Amino acid sequence: MDMRQLRYFQAVADEGHMTRAAAKLGIQQPPLSQQIKALEQQLGLLLFERHPKGVTLTEAGRLFQVESRKILQDMASMEQRMQRLSQGEEGRVAVGFTSSAAAHRFTPQALRECRRRYPDITLSLSENNAAEITEAVLDQRLDCGSTAA
Repeated sequence: MDMRQLRYFQAVADEGHMTRAAAKLGIQQPPLSQQIKALEQQLGLLLFERHPKGVTLTEAGRLFQVESRKILQDMASMEQRMQRLSQGEEGRVAVGFTSSAAAHRFTPQALRECRRRYPDITLSLSENNAAEITEAVLDQRLDCGSTAA
């Protein structure tokens, strides 16, 4: 079973008709019907009752509709999160400061502004000496550091 089959199943379930679902998906009806039959064979049960004017979900089909919808929604959510992550709108940033840089008034202002602009970024802050910060940045344990105020 793959995501394409789940999308195909949902389209047929939503439309109640193979031809309309195929048009909605932008594919031909015969391949859609074949995919649905293959899915039913793989699961070992009928998901649809076929009628001259369309299809209706079987009891198993109704359960499969609920479960497959959750999977498709989770996939869409994951895709959105990954896009946000790739665009730098979500994730974690590790920042190291020396005690003098942490005490400077610019530091809390910059952190507040970062949190305001990027609420889904988690800031991981640590205080270290300059040598430790430099080493941590080089080792990629920190994303950035400030050693001077």
